[in-house]
This record gives sequence, structure tokens and C-alpha cells, in this order.
Amino acid sequence: MSSTHTDLVSEVKWVDNNDKGEFLVSISLDRFVKKWTINKGLECSDLMELKLVSHPNKKNKVESQFYRYASGLSIDFDNKDSNI
Repeated sequence: MSSTHTDLVSEVKWVDNNDKGEFLVSISLDRFVKKWTINKGLECSDLMELKLVSHPNKKNKVESQFYRYASGLSIDFDNKDSNI
């Protein structure tokens, strides 16, 4: 996995995780949500990989054997719990 995004970044948000401090989260068209922290320089880690999953009731079983990647356009966090 790349340490940075490989496609356009659609949104960046500051997240205040009370006891763990603040960090940046970015979402991109490359299907990754990344967490950015400043420790000994700017460090990046994958927070989530977005995948497009077919509906379980879908009749076409051949298509459901494959998964496609989903692009991210927007991200939001709960005001009381930044893990949500």
C-alpha cells in the first residue's frame, strides 16, 4: 500500500480524539481513507479501504463473486465519538 494517496483527494478533516490528540483524515478517489499524524514528521497510515459489495439478494451469482473498489467523496465523524 502506498503511504500517500494515488488519486485526487476529495476531503480532509481535522479529528479531535480527546485523549489521543488531533489528527487529519483524508478520503480519496483511490479508495483509501488515510490518517495523518505529526510525530517525527508527517506520518500517514491506512484507516480504511473502501470496497463495493454486491447486494446479498442479487440473482446474478457470477457478478457477486467479484468485488470492485469504491471511491470516496466525503467523510464525517460523530461529534461525541470519533471512532464512529
